[in-house]
Formats: sequence, C-alpha cells, structure tokens
Amino acid sequence: MRDPIFEFTTFQSAIADTMGEFLGFENTGLDREALSSTIKYVKSMTPLVALDFMKFVPLHFSDNQVREVLLHYSPTRFSGLVPKDILKLFHKRAEVKQLIRESQGWRIDDAPLRPCRGIAIGFKGHNETSINTYHLLESEVVSMDDATRQVLFRQYLRDEPPDTAYFLSWVFQSINRSAGGLFKELVHDLEQVGHVGGMYLATSDFVRELLDYRFGNTSDLRQDVANLAMNLDLPILENVSLQRIVEIRAKDGEAFANFRVALERNLRSLRSINDAVKLKTELENISHELSEAQVSDIQSKMRGLTKKTLVNGVIGAASLGTTILSHGITLFGVILAATKGYEQYSQYLDEVKQNPAYFLWKVKKG
Repeated sequence: MRDPIFEFTTFQSAIADTMGEFLGFENTGLDREALSSTIKYVKSMTPLVALDFMKFVPLHFSDNQVREVLLHYSPTRFSGLVPKDILKLFHKRAEVKQLIRESQGWRIDDAPLRPCRGIAIGFKGHNETSINTYHLLESEVVSMDDATRQVLFRQYLRDEPPDTAYFLSWVFQSINRSAGGLFKELVHDLEQVGHVGGMYLATSDFVRELLDYRFGNTSDLRQDVANLAMNLDLPILENVSLQRIVEIRAKDGEAFANFRVALERNLRSLRSINDAVKLKTELENISHELSEAQVSDIQSKMRGLTKKTLVNGVIGAASLGTTILSHGITLFGVILAATKGYEQYSQYLDEVKQNPAYFLWKVKKG
C-alpha cells in the first residue's frame, strides 16, 4: 500500500509559493487535521501490518525530491506523454470546467465552457478529488544575457479571455498533460505490482477502463473471484473489529482456508453473469447462505455437542473435582479431556470445523 503519511512530506519551492500567492491561493501550510486523520487510519491497520498481511511503502519517493520548478515545452503539445490509442480515451473522458476568480482563490464553474484564463480538468469515472488546474499566463522576456545564458522574464495574467483557437489549443495541451501525469502514476503502480507478484486494485472505474482498453479483458479466475468478492456484503462482519478478524485468520488458518475455498467455489459460478440485477441477487444469496444459514447450523450443532457430551463426560469430570464454571467450549473441552467423552467431542468438533462458515461463526462468537 502507498504510505499516505509520506504524501504530507511533499513540499513547494519558493517560486511555487510565490506563484500560488500571485494566483490568490492561500498557503495554509501543513493540514494538521488531515494528517491526524491519516495517522489514525494507518494506526487502524496495525493488526494487518503486525501479522504481515500489509505493508506501507513510500512508492513515490523519487517524485517528491524534485525541488526545481521545471519549465516544460512540447512542439506536439505534450501528446507524446501517452500512447496514441490511450490518449484518445483520455480526451473522450476528459471533463474541462472554467475557473472563476474570487477574492480568495478560484472556484469551479459548472456552466458551459467558454474561453477563459483558468480551467480545471478531471476524467469521467475517476476520483472527483483528482482535479488538475491550469492558468493561462502571458510571458514576456525582460532581458537576456548571452554570456551567462540567463534569461529574465515576467509572467502575468490578463483579465480578458484569449481568442477561441488559442484557448482550444491550450485546453488540448492541458488535457494531454493531465493524461500524462495520471498515466505515469498508473505505470509506476503496475510496475510495483509486477515486482511483488500481486494484483492491482483499480482506484476508479476510469482506471479499470484504461487497463481494459490497453490490455483487453485478460482477467483470469483468480482476478474474477477477487472482483466479485469485493462486491460481496457480509453483514455478520459489520460490528467486528479488524483486529479480531485477522487474529482468527492467523490462529485458525484451516478454518479460513475452508471459508475461502467455499467462497471461491460459490463466486466462480457467477463469472458469466453480465446482468447487474441478477448478479446482485446471486451475491445476496451467497451472503445469506454463509452468514445466516450455515452459521445458524453451526450454532445448533455446537449446542447439541454440549448436551451430547455432557452425559458422557460429567461423571469423569466430577471425579477430578472439576467445577463447570460456564458453558464455553474451551473450558468444556478441558473438562472432557480427562474423560471418554473428549474423544467424541474432538471428533465431532473436527467435523463442525469443516463447515466453510465455521470461520464466520468463530469471528461472530468473539
């Protein structure tokens, strides 16, 4: 997982701060509230990290080390940042809106786009917060020194909008730059996934569409089952802590393995369903079967197990001077260990554990 705390180490140069101030953006510094929320999230993942199920890595470390403000130029208006076939999809999904200047900063205007000096670019189906803003500044050379190869120029923002042709060319270029940034990030993440031999979890519908468009629908059984599992709702887990789930997963690996095999067996039969309504119904049926029907069956068998073994075990247990303090399975198992009834108990419990819902029952039992 990308380390979300590391993102707060991103800094701006003095020039970037000056430009932001010029455009009317207030530099509030470190967002302590956002940082606190992010730290709490990372802390909540402690059970997964402790049991080696998850690792946080500063994936974009190299990008954060660029201190200079770079000047970019492209004779092709940056159309070479993305393969041509992919770039067409970026332009098809691009959403460009006008920025309206206010007393403090700028706001996005949902009115039809018209020539202006500020735009916001996003892509339909992608994260709403992933918006790139651009401002059309004018540049003027003030002086040039051939000996030192230094150029002094100034930039300023006109009040009047540019002509339509110039504006559309700038928009085209800005879409290409936004596409290039997102594409570079996607390629980087895919390289990391390939390095560790994992599966990539698409961050949005648009990213999934990009991957399908580029590589085709090459998903296998493992990927299809994983996608279906992401849409499976198990209400039985709603009020269970993450720590409790991963602890059971670690301590009772066989129970989890049985649950996973059964889940995969149920989900793989849904791979060919394209109707969203039918798919939702089938997923609800699987959820009910595992969370309600089979868990209830295990509870019933456990109650029956207690009554059945009580008759065979109570005499031997009493001879050891043992007092039954509760009906808990763990204590009862210890009591029966000294009796003939324990063999029956152990055999019956092993049979119950083969039920794929035993893992859910174990989690719910708390």
